[in-house]
Amino acid sequence: MIFISGCPKSSLARSIVYDYFFLTVFVRENTVLAMGENDQLDYDRPYERHGNKYVVTSPGCYLKYENMQDTKNESGRMLQIRQKDPLTGVCVQTDIQFYDGVPVARFVNHVTNEGEEEQVLTYLSSFTCSGIKREYNFDQVGDKDMYLLHHEEIESLAKTIPGVKRIRFFMTFGQSYLDHMRCLEDVGMLSTTPIQYNGQEIVPIQFLKELLPDPASLGPRTKGKTNIGCIFTGVKDGKEKTYYIYNVCDHQECYHEVGSQAISYTTGVPAMCGALMMLTGKWIRPGVYTVEEFDPDPFLDALDRYGLPRSENHDPKLVD
Repeated sequence: MIFISGCPKSSLARSIVYDYFFLTVFVRENTVLAMGENDQLDYDRPYERHGNKYVVTSPGCYLKYENMQDTKNESGRMLQIRQKDPLTGVCVQTDIQFYDGVPVARFVNHVTNEGEEEQVLTYLSSFTCSGIKREYNFDQVGDKDMYLLHHEEIESLAKTIPGVKRIRFFMTFGQSYLDHMRCLEDVGMLSTTPIQYNGQEIVPIQFLKELLPDPASLGPRTKGKTNIGCIFTGVKDGKEKTYYIYNVCDHQECYHEVGSQAISYTTGVPAMCGALMMLTGKWIRPGVYTVEEFDPDPFLDALDRYGLPRSENHDPKLVD
């Protein structure tokens, strides 16, 4: 889901600075866990144990979002996101530096203790670079946890919508999925670094891919629905307006129609409709453009016709 607004004390021995560099594909490696995951020694979490063993490592869930600053500097754009654990007083400030003209983002995380008791920080996860969690009630799907992520269309929307003030992208993840990802991360199975096994070099995540089921085989047993949409807030004709446009797609109905679940369906149908716009001359212009630079009406009409009809809500619940 996309949200677009504004259209037309320290007892730690030292602060911890965690410096991370990514190419633009960083989001594919860091889109799962709660932002600011850190592990503090002697932080008792009995409900996370099975017997005398830990079954999850998610102390970052205690960090609560406090504020964010979005500024420009001589290098480009700087986002500063502050979170705090109300139980211990441990704070994480994440500085994200974007560089003008360079496809690199630099993450620096400052961890400080503003509480009364000494805390020992044992690690700061690479997943500190992702996802603030919110709960939202999705039409025909229900209440789901969703996480604030980076997504490619945010980049072009920020450039092509004049006067836009904020764009956010949220995606839902089931708890079972998150627990599995945490476990795989902890044991190294998500690593892209080659290792030696029985005299052969293997890449853990590539080996994991071979163990997982073929995505094409998931269609018959995937049930439920997807809800994909955008909420806009802004001013039109001198009046404040909120508008929510979305589509709900049923996995089983998609499978009965084309032999694939709704994830494939909601990916393929828009691409086909985009090609249709070009072939019929509705989206033809010299140069390279993104979809939001063209007339949306014939495209939305095509989605309605070819299996992804829109729904609208003029008074949706907003996300803080």
